[in-house]
Amino acid sequence: MRQTVKKGMALLTMLVLVCSVVVSSLPAAADTVKYQPDPKVYSEKQTVSKGTPFEATFIFDHDDFIGTLPENIDIDVSSVTSAISLGKKSYSTEKGEIITEDVEIPDPTESGALTESDFSYKLTIPEKYMKRVGDAVGTLRFKITYYDSNGGKLNSFTVQKTIFDPIGDTTSSEDEEKKPILTVVSYETDPPTGIKEGDPFNLKVTIKNNSGVVCNNIVAAFDNTNAPDISMRGTTDTLYIDSLMAQGTATLTYPLVCATKMEDKSYPVAVKLSSSDLAAESNISPRMFIPIKGTKVSEEDKEDGLSTSIPQIIIQNYDYGGLSVTGGQEFVLSMNFKNTSPNVAIENLKMTVSAAPDGDEGVVAFTPANSSNTFFIPKVGGGGSFQEKIALYPKVDAAPKSYGVTIDYTYEAVVDNVRKSDLKGTETIAIPLTQPDRFEVNQVDLYGPIYMGDQGQLSINYVNKGKSKIFNLSVSLEGNFTSTEASTYIGNVDSGTGDSFDASLTPLEEGTMSGTATFSYEDSNGDLKEIQKEFACDVIPLPDMNGGIDGGEMPPEIPPETSGPPIWAVGLVVAGGAILLIIIIILIRRKVKARKLRMLEEDDDYDDMAANEEKQ
Repeated sequence: MRQTVKKGMALLTMLVLVCSVVVSSLPAAADTVKYQPDPKVYSEKQTVSKGTPFEATFIFDHDDFIGTLPENIDIDVSSVTSAISLGKKSYSTEKGEIITEDVEIPDPTESGALTESDFSYKLTIPEKYMKRVGDAVGTLRFKITYYDSNGGKLNSFTVQKTIFDPIGDTTSSEDEEKKPILTVVSYETDPPTGIKEGDPFNLKVTIKNNSGVVCNNIVAAFDNTNAPDISMRGTTDTLYIDSLMAQGTATLTYPLVCATKMEDKSYPVAVKLSSSDLAAESNISPRMFIPIKGTKVSEEDKEDGLSTSIPQIIIQNYDYGGLSVTGGQEFVLSMNFKNTSPNVAIENLKMTVSAAPDGDEGVVAFTPANSSNTFFIPKVGGGGSFQEKIALYPKVDAAPKSYGVTIDYTYEAVVDNVRKSDLKGTETIAIPLTQPDRFEVNQVDLYGPIYMGDQGQLSINYVNKGKSKIFNLSVSLEGNFTSTEASTYIGNVDSGTGDSFDASLTPLEEGTMSGTATFSYEDSNGDLKEIQKEFACDVIPLPDMNGGIDGGEMPPEIPPETSGPPIWAVGLVVAGGAILLIIIIILIRRKVKARKLRMLEEDDDYDDMAANEEKQ
């Protein structure tokens, strides 16, 4: 029996050791997924005239790529402003539109040099798909998605790239050394508006010295080569500046007068600048446009048989209540209109406001909210203005970006005693749409109590439930503890994604360790927001050499750490031990039963021997 018990105990010990090895080899916690930064995008800066198609090549690069390289890449392109019209907005590697092999990126340390990278790819958009249609800066937004060989999504990014400057602002930091030294920076007329043919007026011109040295003997000559009907009034066309300090400005006033018969248009004039200290190419003479109200019929109109220009309707300005509108929240679009003709009235004007379809699927982002989208104005006098308002409702699930609203006009006008009833016009305005910020910080886990000198493990889950990406997420910790993760930058968090923030905390004193975790980020509008979460746990002293703590009391039971063996492994050990114990009990019972049986058989043999002896 003793040998059986010893064998059972040996088997139990072996099972416990094997289970311990299995449990110790299990990972204590899943590896944290490393954050993959957005790729850098490279493209040459271009100069593109309005109404001109153009081609552009974009190189996307990861300096230090993290994770599995994608097998397929999709890129959706959109225009951030209304300056670029896109005929095609989706590209992919499967169609051969995105090149991933032998792509070199520009080396920032050497002008024009190329270098290799960990992972890069190239997209070229042909000129048949891109055209400049507005005066604003040309910026494209790229939504990039990576897929594995099975079509599973690996990651997604959103980056932007500006490829040309707004019209009238072509100077960049790279061209600073080419900037003219003397130039006209602003001008105004006196009176500011309403200058008519035959009227006198003053032109005030502000000149700036853009250099770092003094300019002497500056000559500023009025140039009316392109506007001979505007001339000097009672003085010469040349004014002088004795000296102009570095980065200094000076204002000159030219007395001018209009001819008695002029066309109703803006006339271009200029001021030619020169200095005894500068070369001619160091100066620039930008054109200034003077609006004049006239009655003279142009030669072109005479050839067309017209004596009066046809009136037009333009949108002077519009307002939608802020920097952007929010998906699912009604807003009021207020528009101010003007009749461009100074003397011809517009009659029977009908305007229809509608959302311009966006993307290949023709998404309509705005719908009228309990109101008609059609307006009727009986008459707008020459040079007259009026205002109209409409309530619009943005789609709840619309992607965050700018959407167009189109205003179509049909109207009549009497021009040269002839009624024209088929006059039309169209204008489009852009309204940026954002989605509500739904970034949430949820469960906070900090298990305790912990011993003084040990580390507590803090874990906080967060998720972006909104439809817009959040930017520059960071976490800061404050409290009576130390931590290497006290200030942590996480980065951007895409819509519908989340993760957890983990930190090790070392208490500074016994009692209660408490603190605050502050999550800071920027929403899609660029506004800084914060979310705070508080946490606390008990800190107890270390046990003494006899196994107790201060006062001889035993420490309370400490819950197991989250990084300990999983429940199923502990259950496996307990179940294995129980089974082995049952087997040992069965073996012992069988052994005892066999021994009793043998003893009974020996007693029977002894009785038979005694009976035989008595018979003898």
